[in-house]
Amino acid sequence: MSDDYGGHRRRRYLVRAYSLGTSWSVSVFGLNGARAEVRAFNRIPSTARSLIALILDVDPESFDLDLEVSGERWAS
Repeated sequence: MSDDYGGHRRRRYLVRAYSLGTSWSVSVFGLNGARAEVRAFNRIPSTARSLIALILDVDPESFDLDLEVSGERWAS
């Protein structure tokens, strides 16, 4: 996914998070193997950014995230 910001396209990635009880399972749609587990809900976006940046060798602030949790979506 991508959006157009002033003629500059930024990639968007869908991040899915599921509660495991005491932690959260995080996966990035479209990136095979892009999975992580975090203990705190507020760590999901930063963990997803780090994961994407590591896999694709890009700056963690060079793309946007859409977060889907229990069937709901938030943009960040």
